[in-house]
Amino acid sequence: ASWLTSLLADKEDPSSEPVWTVIASKDFRTDRTIGWNQGLTPAPTYDATNGLHIKRNQAATNYWDVQFIAMDNIAVEPGKTYKMTMCVRGSKAGTLHSKMASSLQDPWSGNYCLDIPFTTTWQDVEVEYIPSYANNFLLLQCGDFVGDIYIRTIKFEGYKRNSIPLTPQERHDVLVEAMEKWIKGMTSR
Repeated sequence: ASWLTSLLADKEDPSSEPVWTVIASKDFRTDRTIGWNQGLTPAPTYDATNGLHIKRNQAATNYWDVQFIAMDNIAVEPGKTYKMTMCVRGSKAGTLHSKMASSLQDPWSGNYCLDIPFTTTWQDVEVEYIPSYANNFLLLQCGDFVGDIYIRTIKFEGYKRNSIPLTPQERHDVLVEAMEKWIKGMTSR
């Protein structure tokens, strides 16, 4: 369904100026979920003021021994720059290590494996990722930290231009082409 929706999406207006536009966001004060995780003991908690609360009672051997997927389904274009803003604080200053990737097996790269520093006061920390894949998750690692980490929100922005809706003929042509490819794929097996 998302594949078809992307085909029928409005097209960019090449004459407009690109501006930062929110492409994905999460507020842990209301969306009290994380994805796959490893080594999070005790389990994370959530509340309406602080959002996600990660408690670390002792350091692990490696920072990657404690990790979790904070967000997933972040649709981006490989090779383009995206700004991530995280509202975060800790019981003491520290660093979250991150990876924006499509698989846990994706190789590490300075373009999309960045450190996110935090202090004891709420701050909006910004980092810029250049992903290598189109559909990504945000993996956070904190095995080297002892104390409490609080994350309220995470927001991803990308440069976008104003859009122009597809004409009825363009929508028709896109659907016909997609159906022809699907039928050809089904009959060539």
